Amino acid sequence: MSALKKSSDDIRTSIYRVGISALFIAGLTLFCKALGYSLIIPLLLFLLGFHLKFSDTANARRFLHLGLLLVLAVFAAHTISTYSDFSIYYVPVPAVGLLTMLLFNSRRLAFVMSFAASTLVSLILNGGFEMMLTFLMGSLVGAYSVREARTRGQLILAGLFIAVMQVVCILLMNPRPELLVSKPFFDQFLLPLFLNGFICAFIVAATLKIFEYLFGVLTNFSLLELSDFNQPLLKRMIMEAPGTYHHSLVVSNLAEAAADAIGAHALLTRVGAYYHDIGKMVKPEYFTENQMMGSNKHDNIEPSMSRLVILNHVKEGIELAKKNKLNPALIDFIPQHHGTSLIYYFYQKSVEEAQDGEIVDEDIFRYP
Repeated sequence: MSALKKSSDDIRTSIYRVGISALFIAGLTLFCKALGYSLIIPLLLFLLGFHLKFSDTANARRFLHLGLLLVLAVFAAHTISTYSDFSIYYVPVPAVGLLTMLLFNSRRLAFVMSFAASTLVSLILNGGFEMMLTFLMGSLVGAYSVREARTRGQLILAGLFIAVMQVVCILLMNPRPELLVSKPFFDQFLLPLFLNGFICAFIVAATLKIFEYLFGVLTNFSLLELSDFNQPLLKRMIMEAPGTYHHSLVVSNLAEAAADAIGAHALLTRVGAYYHDIGKMVKPEYFTENQMMGSNKHDNIEPSMSRLVILNHVKEGIELAKKNKLNPALIDFIPQHHGTSLIYYFYQKSVEEAQDGEIVDEDIFRYP
């Protein structure tokens, strides 16, 4: 039955994904049809969807998130070209690559989005291959430079890299010395492309928190904020469960090193480890690391009650995390860090205290 239910859920998810994708493509096609690109828009979105289908994070919601970034790029291009006298090279296309890398932590996805945004905007603005390649190179350099970004200063540096790369690209594609002293060329190409890099950095810094909230993801910036020991939950743990706090620090260092070694998200792993045992704060005295020498609360209760106390720290941790509005990515660490392991000590104690012929169910001593 469980396999059948899982299969049914998978079918519903697939139908939902296809339906949402089709609606999104149709809507964006109508939006851009007036601009004459009703075929290229669905093609680019199909390529994006094809990439997501074969990635580990593929889902309909992610498709919509990425589609929103492309729609915003198209909107910015249309607005600047139609309602202002600014050079079209002010369109902040590289911001799409920066946001994709920071929000989804995927170089491959950042490349796909950079290519899609650069192609879309250059087609809409009739900028040709020159514009597409210039924006693409700026986007890729910017995305690569923020892959490990943890400070706002690194965003400014990424903006500088984008600015320099775009200026170099436009000069290489127009190798005429006289253009270096041409005011029209400077005003229409060099200055806009240079300032564009810093504009992108500013836009990303200003909107990143908004996109984190909308997409339900955590960036390195938010993770660093959550790792601050002045965070309410961590401060409370220091006061109420100091042993658990120290244990969490040790686990976080080990987990971060392991994650780094296998190419996983090391910072997320470290911060998740800080919060993985917050449920122990409800009854800290029942956990070894918080007990004073010679004092053990479990000596005075039945193994079955000890089992409930130990198991409940997971449930109470999840409730505490939700109450404090922790991101789901961090909440996942609470139920998953034990897996379905056996609470062996109290299981064994229960077996030893069992009456003759009484069988102790091992499953009730396992984490769910």
